[in-house]
Amino acid sequence: SLRAGMRGEHWGPPKNKKKNSLSKNLEWKLAPNLKLSASKDQNKEQLYMVGLLKDKIISNQFSNKIIYASHSSLVLKLSRNDLELVLQDPNVTYVQKYVLPSVESPIPGHDLSVNNINYVHNKYSDLKGKNIKISIKEELFDTLDLDIKNRFVLIGSELNSTSQHASAIATLIAGAGNASWQGQGVAQESLITSSSYLNLLPDADDIFTANKIYIQNHSYGSTIESFYGVEAAAYDENVQNIPELVHVFSSGNSGLDSATTGIYANIDGYSNLTGNFKLAKNIITVGAMDKNKMVVDRSSKGPAYDGRVKPELVAYATNGTSDAAALVSGSVALLQESYLKMNNEYPRSDLIKSILITGAEDVGLENVDFETGFGNLDLSKSLQILNSENYFEGSIGSDEIREHEIEIPENISSLKITISWIDPPANPGDEKALINDLDSSLRSSSGQSWLPWTLDSRPILGSLMSAATRVKDTLNNVEVISIKNPTPGIYTYAVMANSTLLNDNQNYAVAFNLELKDEFNWTFPDSDHSLINLERNTVRWENSFDHETAVLEININNTGWQIISQNVQLNDESYDLNLDGISGTALLRMTIGEKSYLSEDFVISKTLKPEVEFNCDEEIGISWDKIEGANAYVIKYLGDLYLKEFKTVRDTTFTILKSELPNRYLSVSPIFD
Repeated sequence: SLRAGMRGEHWGPPKNKKKNSLSKNLEWKLAPNLKLSASKDQNKEQLYMVGLLKDKIISNQFSNKIIYASHSSLVLKLSRNDLELVLQDPNVTYVQKYVLPSVESPIPGHDLSVNNINYVHNKYSDLKGKNIKISIKEELFDTLDLDIKNRFVLIGSELNSTSQHASAIATLIAGAGNASWQGQGVAQESLITSSSYLNLLPDADDIFTANKIYIQNHSYGSTIESFYGVEAAAYDENVQNIPELVHVFSSGNSGLDSATTGIYANIDGYSNLTGNFKLAKNIITVGAMDKNKMVVDRSSKGPAYDGRVKPELVAYATNGTSDAAALVSGSVALLQESYLKMNNEYPRSDLIKSILITGAEDVGLENVDFETGFGNLDLSKSLQILNSENYFEGSIGSDEIREHEIEIPENISSLKITISWIDPPANPGDEKALINDLDSSLRSSSGQSWLPWTLDSRPILGSLMSAATRVKDTLNNVEVISIKNPTPGIYTYAVMANSTLLNDNQNYAVAFNLELKDEFNWTFPDSDHSLINLERNTVRWENSFDHETAVLEININNTGWQIISQNVQLNDESYDLNLDGISGTALLRMTIGEKSYLSEDFVISKTLKPEVEFNCDEEIGISWDKIEGANAYVIKYLGDLYLKEFKTVRDTTFTILKSELPNRYLSVSPIFD
């Protein structure tokens, strides 16, 4: 609506916005969250977000009012009188309220198994995010936290104030697990830094490039904003300038509320993302799901203001989307590390996005929906796609078609293909955010064809809750095609561009995944990850069998197999065990028809809580409760970064001279067998 030909070269009111006499017919520049009205104190200053024409600057008289700046986006401190003058600046295209951010609080309930992160730690033990830097945009985390000890770098963009929330997010992303098993994060050798979230605009490009920061986590929100604002455009531009940069946002905790503006106003439970910055196209917005892979009611949902799919992904969090975003940010770090090892360069963010979406587990309504987006984060599957090089990148010009061949072998249960591209920023206030519209399709050698899964985004509750259908997508810069039980052969994947591509060409990334039939794989627990003996312990697996049920058994301490259930629902891919009072080693066995599948040996134990018995001038003594079945205990001390083995003892006490103690932090773990 602000575009004629090249973006930003034409300045004028959108045709569908009504003019009035206030501010010389310039109210069309105002965001839905800002109304011009007389103020008792015309000189009282407030913060505003201001969008400019591309490559233009604001009038010199307001240069001293700039608080933050990011390319064509500004934060200004203005009086009511100043605001009217700013609106008259011909380079100003959009003005909105500046809404202070607030964190979307994490809820206790650490569990990395829901998104197969534990499984990745077990199978890819050398992949820990080493040398990958991750920025956390909010308050500063606790730099004395034992789980991020000596693995942070401050670059001057951080706040002075610290918060428990920021520390929790840092731990989920990069925690070493020193203080507790609940302090183990996704990328345990990554480096973290901090940036103030009081600046809702992106950090300057050179902050990212000079410090080689290509991931930033945003676990905060403002109010429900159902429009494409200054911040959304700024983040899209930020990623366009730095294609390797991945911004991960929490969707918000307002999932039961409704928007008050836009076409989705007053539709309870939909289009309630907290902040227009989360409606950007070139970012990843993440919602929350519980251990049973059901979306959390409070998790903010889509669609975006123009009908686009939001959130793109969901991940585990007990009742807040902050944690879910943190798990995705840590997962991006491991994907970047793996790609770096193979290619000696960072991957583009659209490639990472397509790999994450292709690897995501289908939850909620089939294929895609406005609650869970394109699915639940599955780090293991995404890594398999990356390491198998099941992806390709390309570039396309206006009115062109690019075709790529994919060979589908025998015994494949499903094919999933995702295209993603970094779309140029739209103008704040535009009714539709997509600029470069690419279209995808899949065709078999026999001539059968498939279009991407697309949602009905009409502002009617029944439409927003309906299942996806295969039609041309004209809204999203992500498109997914999937088919079940494909016939073996050569398939042609086509990418088509419209006739009005900005800058005449568009880069894109495509990832695909082939699921084998009749596959079963245990994902949790394993030899590296224990079960705590509680009333509810969830074991997990992956399955592509057509069988509905199977037999689940357990062997504890080599005492023989015990049947847990003869009718486990295979497609649930999880089962809750009651292990209260049990400790030792165990194996799980799933029998499907005539085939049986064993888990790795794993440990069941209660949590050890060592206590200081005495602290004398020369000696210190600690003790702990006996763990049934344990035949030894390993004492560890905190090294420069991580816990290191110190002593192994068979008793439940440990005494040491202070002169021999490496430092003041010790931990105790039981050893079985």
